Amino acid sequence: MSSSTNVKRKSRAKANPIWDLIQSDPNKIFSESLKRLAERFPTLTKLQLCVAFFIQIGLYSWQIAQKLYVTEHEVEKIRSRIRKKLGIPKNVDLLTYLIAI
Repeated sequence: MSSSTNVKRKSRAKANPIWDLIQSDPNKIFSESLKRLAERFPTLTKLQLCVAFFIQIGLYSWQIAQKLYVTEHEVEKIRSRIRKKLGIPKNVDLLTYLIAI
């Protein structure tokens, strides 16, 4: 992996305006966002809710995998299951969909 790829990956999360809020009070933001997602999508498991939250704040699959101590492939499978449960077509960006809710 090149250093320019690392810079791009790191800058995506930091460029997200929600990121500053999360860093200021992560427990409050995390719990409120998860609560909102759980109320809106009661069929999602706790793990799927966590992945949805991380997607919502702009993290890449590899970053989510590191935070949850799973493989990137596992995160991709969870993303796929989230799409299926929420009925999101493959031509709709999951990040855009989750931000819009």
